[in-house]
Amino acid sequence: MDSLTNIPAWIFFLFVILVIIGMRAATPRTMSIYRLLVLPLIFMIWNLAWLFERVHEQFSLFPLWFLGIVGGSVLGWQSVVSWKIKADRKNKTVTLPGTWSVLVLILLVFAVRSFFVYSYETHPKQVEEYYIYDSLLSGIFTGIFIGRAYDLYTKYKKG
Repeated sequence: MDSLTNIPAWIFFLFVILVIIGMRAATPRTMSIYRLLVLPLIFMIWNLAWLFERVHEQFSLFPLWFLGIVGGSVLGWQSVVSWKIKADRKNKTVTLPGTWSVLVLILLVFAVRSFFVYSYETHPKQVEEYYIYDSLLSGIFTGIFIGRAYDLYTKYKKG
């Protein structure tokens, strides 16, 4: 229970913001094509920072993370490949259909990240093992956002 009381306030703020973003994604929306690319970029930077912080000569985390990126990208691409979007190249915007999948992904990422942070604190002898699973899952989640953005950007470019 100590772990819950030591959570920084900004984590709760971030959680609320992400839930709002996920709920907004449940309705059709028009956004800048650049905004569409922000989430994958944020996840990529966040994951790389995490990896560099934890590598400690455990360079096997990078190939696992990259494998997760590849697999997640395929999953992300498949999740939106059937979407019909409206591209406005003049205003550089794209209109996307509503989906609850963004909220589900956000909640899943938050739950998994919270599990690993808690596990690192409560099971320090198993940290190296958790790093392996964490790097693979982080890659998968990042890949999902990359695959989705790639497919939607490609559709935007085709008009």
